[in-house]
Amino acid sequence: MRDAIVVGGGISGLTVAAELSQRGRDVGLYEASSRLGGVIRSERDGGFLLEHGPNTVLATSGELTRLLEAADLADRIQWGDASSSKRFVVRGGKLRQVPTSPPGFLTTRLFRFSAKLRLLREPWIQPSAPDATESLADFVVRRLGREFLDYAINPFVSGVYAGRPEELEVRTAFAKVWELEQKYGSLIRGAIRGAKERKAREAAGEVAKDRARLFSFPDGNEELPRALGRLLGEAARTDAEVRGVTRVAGGWRVEVARNGGVVTDEARTLVVALPLDGLRRVLPEPELAPLDEVPYPPLAVVFLGWASEPGGRPRDGFGFLVPEKEHRTMLGTLWNSSLFPGRCPEGGAALTSFVGGRRNPDLAMLPDGELIDRVRRDLAELTGLEAAPDLVRVTRYAEAIPQYTVGHARRLEAVARYEADRPGLFVGSSLVGGVSVGDRIRLGASLAARVDAALAAVV
Repeated sequence: MRDAIVVGGGISGLTVAAELSQRGRDVGLYEASSRLGGVIRSERDGGFLLEHGPNTVLATSGELTRLLEAADLADRIQWGDASSSKRFVVRGGKLRQVPTSPPGFLTTRLFRFSAKLRLLREPWIQPSAPDATESLADFVVRRLGREFLDYAINPFVSGVYAGRPEELEVRTAFAKVWELEQKYGSLIRGAIRGAKERKAREAAGEVAKDRARLFSFPDGNEELPRALGRLLGEAARTDAEVRGVTRVAGGWRVEVARNGGVVTDEARTLVVALPLDGLRRVLPEPELAPLDEVPYPPLAVVFLGWASEPGGRPRDGFGFLVPEKEHRTMLGTLWNSSLFPGRCPEGGAALTSFVGGRRNPDLAMLPDGELIDRVRRDLAELTGLEAAPDLVRVTRYAEAIPQYTVGHARRLEAVARYEADRPGLFVGSSLVGGVSVGDRIRLGASLAARVDAALAAVV
């Protein structure tokens, strides 16, 4: 009997398996598809490098650093260009730079003077009750005002979750923001008084997302799962779909469809690191039924590449986000070729735009021709970029990013109870712990530590 079986070869499952392997544990990983990495997928086409999933990773934790070192990738890191700190939000059909300093905030045209003045009230607004269930939108309007919701939080949420702040639950989707209010009674007081704690966390390797550097690799983000696959070797099996899970004496048995037949494997612990559809197929018990409420909206990723300079507005930053009030097709656009070298031929340009999500799910499923035309029209009107691209690729996800909607804390409690009633079983889905690559790696490392402790406790 193995020490652990991991079901799912996305970045969460790979992190769990790699961490356990590094601890000397006998681990086996099963992935139903023909490749590892889940939605992390990079592709070269001519002189262009496309990311079909996450485009960047934030260096936010010591767990990530250790994982990169274990996978022999520390020397492969490609840090984002210095200009990547410049980010833009559309207001009134124009790109407005997001302020990153108090002087910049005072002079920005992204917010009106009345909205800036409204912030003076924030330190004196009472926090919500610890057990209150509140949407992110209600939280922001209560503390910061409507304009900050419309032109700061709404576009930011579309960039992280492809979601809507009216639906997301603040305490689970943006836990650190919620914790600031609970601990300090105010976001502004928390930002000031929490400086010492932030420095201590940074010394321990944890960096806040708004301060963390972004990076990738010369051959794209898929270098990470490929390297973890090499690290695991024969322990990681693809084209291996887990069809069933059974409790047995001393552990767990899985039935795996592979090579035209069905085999079984057993381990003392089991980690299920799958998106909702796979999770509920493997663990169909009614105790996890609350998870079925989680929306997974569709998302379209539109890559446009030019072999030579296409003109238009200078692309000197990370990219831009589009608030819902601007009534555009796209959620936002990344300027890939401004972030990292090697994303396009010398002198050209590469952009990735996102369409759909909870804001406009139907737009994500438009025919390719209409979808591309609408994205190009938005780009022309917002940035002056009108030249026909040399490469166009559309990637669609019928179910993209899980939405931590209001009531998600209750769903997480159901997961915790489910695990408590089944010692040795752990849920590592993206329904838990955040949706970014860094979040998934952190959760995977945490799960590995829990698994290792559970194994040590029964020796």
